Amino acid sequence: FHVLEGDFSQGSSRMGSALDIDRSVEIVVVAYDEASGIDAHGNILKNLGIVKIFKKVSGTWSFIESLTPPMELVRPHTKFGSSVVVNTPYGRDDTTILVGAPGCATAFVFVYHTTSEAWKEQARLYP
Repeated sequence: FHVLEGDFSQGSSRMGSALDIDRSVEIVVVAYDEASGIDAHGNILKNLGIVKIFKKVSGTWSFIESLTPPMELVRPHTKFGSSVVVNTPYGRDDTTILVGAPGCATAFVFVYHTTSEAWKEQARLYP
């Protein structure tokens, strides 16, 4: 086993409530669906959720980025990260992460392109 290194200051946030790994690009996505967050007015919101991305570099898993719900959908009990999936399609240079947030009845699609070296929200899926 390997130890994930990074900021784990989310308190009782249910780290690992959902997780997925894409072995082809050595990325692990770890959800904290009960992590607290802050809205645009500075109010603390319970069970907002956050998703953290780790990448294996030189044999060590390192934190690379956090994903959070867009500010306009931030509210208590969003539970961003209740489900996560990571996938890199064969023959392509982009990686996709799907993040479920049942508290706002939405799934978010984030894509990482090696050319931009950034995770960008690409789509929102609604029931």
